[in-house]
Amino acid sequence: MNPKRPASYPLEIENVGEDTYHFLSKGHHDFSDFMTEVKKRFSRWPMGHPYHAYVVRAPRKGYSAFYYPCESTHPYAIPVTCTDEAYGDEQYTPPKGGADNE
Repeated sequence: MNPKRPASYPLEIENVGEDTYHFLSKGHHDFSDFMTEVKKRFSRWPMGHPYHAYVVRAPRKGYSAFYYPCESTHPYAIPVTCTDEAYGDEQYTPPKGGADNE
């Protein structure tokens, strides 16, 4: 585990996609909270189901940074909550009256 990794992260949405929208926030957040924030900022775009993952942040020419998927055991792994642009049956619809974390 990276000793410099914070215990928790604020819910801050970043678009890290290139040709399609790919949103993430550092930390494993509640899916409902995450998707509510995504829809507030980017309501025009259809998004898929949220998921938890781990990434490594690396500098990349022409970008502020690039996030590479990794295993949770990587020394510099950052937990993230993500969603990707999606259409049709793959689109996210909020659950009715239930928890949204899978």
